[in-house]
Amino acid sequence: SIYLRNSLGWNSARIGTALALTEIGGLLAQIPAGLLADAAKSKRAIIVSACCIIILGCLVILSFPYLYSIMLAQFTMGISIALIPSAIVAITLGLV
Repeated sequence: SIYLRNSLGWNSARIGTALALTEIGGLLAQIPAGLLADAAKSKRAIIVSACCIIILGCLVILSFPYLYSIMLAQFTMGISIALIPSAIVAITLGLV
């Protein structure tokens, strides 16, 4: 949010909307992420893929500093963020 405020000059409403989209994406992806983690054979690949998507989202925010591209990147990163804990839990439960 500091980057959005200082570099792009966004107001609080735009910043709040972008940050809320991250949480909404994560909320909508919780159950599908759990199902995916349970069904997948390679849980580590889910974690690596989610981290790569988060990195790409950050690069999109830096490369395309426009409202809709940033909001889409935030939403996509929220979905990816939901995948990581589900995959970690699936790995942990598979060890015991």
